[in-house]
Amino acid sequence: MNNPNAPTGRFGLGGDISQSLSTQAGVVYSLTFDAAADLFFGSYANINLDLNGIVSKTFSTTPHTYNAQINRYDQMQWQSFSTEFTATSTTTLLEFDDVNTYDFGLDLVSVVPVPEPDIMPLSLFFLILTLIWRRWRHKDGNTSPNALHIT
Repeated sequence: MNNPNAPTGRFGLGGDISQSLSTQAGVVYSLTFDAAADLFFGSYANINLDLNGIVSKTFSTTPHTYNAQINRYDQMQWQSFSTEFTATSTTTLLEFDDVNTYDFGLDLVSVVPVPEPDIMPLSLFFLILTLIWRRWRHKDGNTSPNALHIT
């Protein structure tokens, strides 16, 4: 549906919106999306996030009052949501289900893998710290770890 008030100017509208995604088992994915209740049907939307048919999380939009004098789609109050999930197979069925009204708006859906943390800089930091400590510890030339240094 086209509407200039939606985040991208175009949004999905329905009670159940789904898509099958290519994923990699064991990989963590970041999911972000914008949602809004269709105030004509209810002041807020409870939206279940289903992954492969299993409810993973529920999101709720903030309640707002419907005004019959204003186009219902112009009244939608968009909110951003985010979560992470771990894929269990090479395909993940992602579903958004409105569980308390007839439909809701969905926009800006993004699913991207979460990058693995790069431990190399941290490892390099500890290596340098160890070398500095050893040099400081043995600055007088005595390499015995039990040597007593008195100055």
